[in-house]
Amino acid sequence: MNELKSTVAKIADGDSFYVDDKTSVRLLGIDAPELEQKGGRESKARLSELLPIGSEVSLLYQHRDRYNRILAIVFRADVNVNLQMILEGQAIIYWQYINDWIGDRRILFKAEKAAQRQKRGVWDMKDFIEPKIFRQSKHKT
Repeated sequence: MNELKSTVAKIADGDSFYVDDKTSVRLLGIDAPELEQKGGRESKARLSELLPIGSEVSLLYQHRDRYNRILAIVFRADVNVNLQMILEGQAIIYWQYINDWIGDRRILFKAEKAAQRQKRGVWDMKDFIEPKIFRQSKHKT
């Protein structure tokens, strides 16, 4: 496992951002609504609050994805941002990549179940579509 300390430069959406103006980071194990999807702007806004521009972050990662993004568990101070986004219902578990999670995955499962029970974020939306399914439907033409 690698650790990188850096500074937030730009928030792209609810599950990705840039550090040092050029390095793209994808929050590992979570999937947030797309910007053009219901809940997408809210998710990005919440990530912007958790990771203000200029804030220092610590990235725990093992590798990059096919787009050369660092796939990381992101910490700002003592807050696990990936987990916080799940807990608040601003993102869901990204099942396709959950096996890459660094550490105990049960913490994510418990957080998502709590968000569902308490109808937080996307779990309070009628007819919520998983981001992966939303992306797939956009590419069917």
